[in-house]
This record gives sequence, structure tokens and C-alpha cells, in this order.
Amino acid sequence: NLQVITARVGCADAWRDLPAILAVLRARAPEGRPLFAVGFSMGGQILAKHLAALGDATPLAAAVTVSAPFTPSKCMRSLESPRSLPLNLVLCLGAKVAVLRSPAVMGSLTGAQRAALLRALTLRQLEEAVICPLHGYSNAEHYYSSNAPDLSKVRRPLLVVHARDDPVVLAEDLPLQAMRDNPLVLTAFTRRGGHLGWTPGPVSLPCAPSWADRVAARFLSPHAALARDRQRARARGGGGEEAIFEGLPAPRL
Repeated sequence: NLQVITARVGCADAWRDLPAILAVLRARAPEGRPLFAVGFSMGGQILAKHLAALGDATPLAAAVTVSAPFTPSKCMRSLESPRSLPLNLVLCLGAKVAVLRSPAVMGSLTGAQRAALLRALTLRQLEEAVICPLHGYSNAEHYYSSNAPDLSKVRRPLLVVHARDDPVVLAEDLPLQAMRDNPLVLTAFTRRGGHLGWTPGPVSLPCAPSWADRVAARFLSPHAALARDRQRARARGGGGEEAIFEGLPAPRL
């Protein structure tokens, strides 16, 4: 029930905050314990941008993204197609309610920006009315291009989970060639699943792990085991400083 008092809203440039957050987690974690991250939807874009921007400097040992929009400009253009406009409107209205309920954000907007917010019927219009002025972007395209991850620069094992029928982030809008060219990026595409729609099954307990949750855990498990082996090697007096992120066999999915 904490109230958000900052004027910053949900924004794809939150990848800039990750180093500070991960530094706190690293300091609190037991020595030698590897750090992993799983990002969902825009959280996956944020995570991938962090990995691409920091390269070998990231403290993460491996990561997973689920239904992530790696090419936000292309994704937004697809959402603005006639068949996707109803979905775009629903997403925009949900985000608009969140902004309207934040006194800190509303108090930071000018009268013209508030009027643009109320008129917004698409995510692009909402982002240009609120996110761009509050976060220092000249327009939506500047915002999208500044926060699109370059997957060729990822230097940690990364599993990309995506459904081919995702209506929000179309599979054809993903940077497929960059994924193929980077040996550290593994993809798990499913025929069905929608956007974050992999359910545990027709009958399941509340908050039960989804199929995507189980796949993420299965992908990260060998990396955790490898980190433990490396720590044991150090304890025995071995070097243990060899690159542990190269040549690791991918788990069968």
C-alpha cells in the first residue's frame, strides 16, 4: 500500500536503474550465489536492454525474457494497424487510468499535457503526452529507439520465450536475425500462448507456476549448478576463473 511519490511512471528506460538494484541484491546475496533475472513484457525489454548495454559488466549470470517487445517502434506500428486498434485502445485506457490516479504524475504535467493525456486513444499518443515530456524524450520514436535492446551485444545466456500468436508483440516484429546470430541467445517459440498467456492448465491453483515459469526455471538451473561448481573449485584452491558463459549446453525445452 505504498504510494508512489515520484513523477516518473512505468517507462522502458528503467533499465538504467537496474545496476543500482542489482548491486544491492549482490551485496545481500550469499557469497558466490549467482544472480538471475526474468522479465515479462516491457520488463523483458528492460532486462534485455540492460544486458545489451552492460555486456560483460552485468552481474547477472543468465536471464529469461517472456513476451518482450525488443523492437518497440515496429511493435507500436503493428498495434496501430486497423485490426489492432481496439487492443491498442484497451491498453491505452488501462495506462491512462494508472496515470490519472497518480497525483505526483498529474501534478508534473502542464495544462496542455493533461489535455493531450485525456484525448489520447493510443499508446503512442499517451506516451507522447506523458512519458516523453517527463523522461526527456523529444517524441515517441526517440523514446522507442533509445530503449530498444541490441541483442547482438548480449554477453550472458538469454532465453527468449514468445508465442507466435502474441497479439501485442507480433512474432514477426522480433529481431529474429540478431537472435540467430548471437550464440548466447536461445529462443523458445510456441504456437499458442498469446501475450503472457501460458496457463498451468485447465484446472490449477491460484498463482500456480505457468508453463513459461517452469521453462525459465529449467533454463536457469544448469547455470546455477555451474556457478556452484565454480565456487567449489575455488574453495579447493583451483583457478575457477575460466569463462563460464561459453560452451554451456542449452537445456532441452
